[in-house]
Amino acid sequence: MIESLQGKRVLVTAGAGGIGLAIARKFLASGAQVHICDVAAEAVQAAVQAHPGLSGSVTDVSDEAQVLAMFTDLAARWGRLDAPGNNAGVPGPTSRRAEQEPARWR
Repeated sequence: MIESLQGKRVLVTAGAGGIGLAIARKFLASGAQVHICDVAAEAVQAAVQAHPGLSGSVTDVSDEAQVLAMFTDLAARWGRLDAPGNNAGVPGPTSRRAEQEPARWR
């Protein structure tokens, strides 16, 4: 069970549908400000319209330039990010995020 996340800022990747959108909705219900990103533009738009308080961007997290642009925008709007929700991706080798090279995310 998620406790109150009032005032926290959360990013959910692949958040425009399925499990990602369910995660985003749970964070919203707990009081967090939530930004989703996804490669599906129409799904991002539909999710943002259906869920007040949700923001979104069309971002391919395998593209370093797109990810940098998204984080630059979030930093300008929010100033900080409290919790990343990395929902995008496929199974593969694992390691700590700090030890991963950007090329492994492609």
